[in-house]
Amino acid sequence: MSSKATTAQLTEAGWDAKQFGDPADFTAYLQSLLDTVAAMVRDIVGASTYDAAMDGLTFTRLQQLELALSEAALWRRRAAFMDSSVAAYRGSEIEYSRLIARYYANADQADGRAAELYRALGVTPPGSGGLSGGVLQTGADFSEVTV
Repeated sequence: MSSKATTAQLTEAGWDAKQFGDPADFTAYLQSLLDTVAAMVRDIVGASTYDAAMDGLTFTRLQQLELALSEAALWRRRAAFMDSSVAAYRGSEIEYSRLIARYYANADQADGRAAELYRALGVTPPGSGGLSGGVLQTGADFSEVTV
């Protein structure tokens, strides 16, 4: 089984070996990630759906899902790499913290895209468990209530 997404799509999206300390074979690094993601997606959406998608809308959604999940993982890996290289960072501590926070925010955005693609494929995103939350505001001011 091969992934629907390609390493070329990830490099075209701006991912580069220098962002991860120049691994010897960056293409293999990306392909290993894509293979892991593809196996997970195949397991979640079902082997028959995954294997049958060779083109068309379902293929595109699966491909985009793999890319979103891979990018989320790459943002987290990038943050971890930067965190392990903190001594080499030349900026201020505040700039560094903001940079790491932005990487994690980018990962969260990619996870959000993945969740929407799961739903578009008719699958509940993993970990969602069907739980939702909300806030109820009555408009009443209880600041002066004594008990």
